[in-house]
Amino acid sequence: MVVVRNSLSNRRGERMREIKFRAWSKYKNLMGEVTGFRFSKSQYPFVNVRFKENGKIVDEGYHFGQEDGCDSVILMQFTGLYDKNGKEIYEGDIVNLAHKDTHPYMRRKPLVIRWVKKSAVFVAGDTIAMENVLEVIGNIYENPELLKENG
Repeated sequence: MVVVRNSLSNRRGERMREIKFRAWSKYKNLMGEVTGFRFSKSQYPFVNVRFKENGKIVDEGYHFGQEDGCDSVILMQFTGLYDKNGKEIYEGDIVNLAHKDTHPYMRRKPLVIRWVKKSAVFVAGDTIAMENVLEVIGNIYENPELLKENG
């Protein structure tokens, strides 16, 4: 199991990460940027999501839900890591190991980034990896074929 290390620092110089999310629309099949959350004791929580196509906003609005405010979208949290090309790594991303010392078989095997609640860590398959040795090649919603092609 891979422990994902965080890379930002707070005022005391302690390592921490930026907390942000993206969202996959279950109905529109689009990836969007989460721009806000709202929680209330008197109503369902909701999340505001902005969806873009070709750089233009095509939809922005609130998504309601029973517990996490998102019955119509799936939230994915930013891990705090960047891949070897500087791209942000989120839950649900499909990555390859990109380090020169990685066994050739493992470099070809895509791994999925996921959150392990029991350990409170992000992991990439069962392979040890660190920031800058991963390469994002897609995500499980927009590119599920990447996992099927490689077993």
